[in-house]
Amino acid sequence: MSENACEELVEQVCARRGAASFHCKSAKPMTELLSAPACAAAMVDTEALFTRLEAERGDCETLVSRLCKDLGATSQSCRLVTEKTPQFPADQCGRMLENYDTVLDQLREQERRHQPLTEQEAGRVRNEGNPPVRGAEGASAFVVVFADFECPYCGKLKPMMDRLFKTYGDRVAFIYRHYPLPMHEHAKLAAEAAAEAHAQGKFWAMYSELYVNQYALSRSDLELYAQEAGLDMEALRAALDDHRHAPAVEADLALGKELAVSGTPTIIMGRQRVPPKSYAKLVEAMEAMLARTGG
Repeated sequence: MSENACEELVEQVCARRGAASFHCKSAKPMTELLSAPACAAAMVDTEALFTRLEAERGDCETLVSRLCKDLGATSQSCRLVTEKTPQFPADQCGRMLENYDTVLDQLREQERRHQPLTEQEAGRVRNEGNPPVRGAEGASAFVVVFADFECPYCGKLKPMMDRLFKTYGDRVAFIYRHYPLPMHEHAKLAAEAAAEAHAQGKFWAMYSELYVNQYALSRSDLELYAQEAGLDMEALRAALDDHRHAPAVEADLALGKELAVSGTPTIIMGRQRVPPKSYAKLVEAMEAMLARTGG
């Protein structure tokens, strides 16, 4: 009997089930509780052991098969569940099968969040309402950002968007859409203040003030930034008092929800959703969009 029987058993399990599998990851902790003779006994009939392991994984294989059939074999969600499900404990797969309709709906929604916009959706996100635009307003190439003035990730995105505007502003229309998140106490009123700035033709000055000061967005703060941005203060105060721009902000929110926007910032270049991973990735996506549109 080998003194390394337990190590050899782990190696066999991982080789058969895959290094990323739940059984491989749990094999070593399990064999640490066993004696060498017990591991050696398990290795006497490894086929029986693997038969039991595969039987335990039956629910997981059924789950993957059903999801890929319903979501499409080439979908991102199918690739994801094929990759991740082997790492799940068997009982987790069973619970997911018991709640299959809910799991499927969630994955379909997630899949939709990564799908390109249709031509009709792209037209709506560019033209619906009266969003703030800068750059080449009549260009065929455009970038839309759904954002929240209190969102720290939006704050980090702003310098990158400013760099893109300096580089591509003569060829691309840059459009801002309001998407104040419910967990951000001051985001909606900040959006209303920005909407009033837009009505006065000074949105981008107010936009900069709000992001520079995004951790101080009380009513008095908003008035201070509006003054710095050169707004008519009487009109600004009246707009914040009667919430005249709330419908426009709500319209952007509704549009975003229809397009499966789930968080901020959400960037859309033409019809493509682009994750804000880095400036280099944004440039890569911008160049791809310009190549498609001939911009």
